[in-house]
Amino acid sequence: NFYLTPYLQSGHLILLFVCLLSSLAYSPDFPLTSLPDEYRDLIKLGIAITYVINTGVAAYATFAARDRGLPAAFWAVKCWVLGGVALNELTSIAPLKDKKQ
Repeated sequence: NFYLTPYLQSGHLILLFVCLLSSLAYSPDFPLTSLPDEYRDLIKLGIAITYVINTGVAAYATFAARDRGLPAAFWAVKCWVLGGVALNELTSIAPLKDKKQ
């Protein structure tokens, strides 16, 4: 019984930080930040595409969180930052049953 989600989330946050560092910062003495401009532009494009997709994931997560009685804003932000990793965590929680039944 190994719970993998926290490790995946931590890894994704570290990857995001490294991608932002390598695409936005420049220091000729540090190999991670001395990439050619073409590579830096590709990393920026990849981050932009990812966060366009994560915007849709966050919108879906808002409604999924409400169905589960969870704070919608928290899950929207978490899913926007972490994408499918956070959405998988959210959707693994069973929705609340209707009170009419």
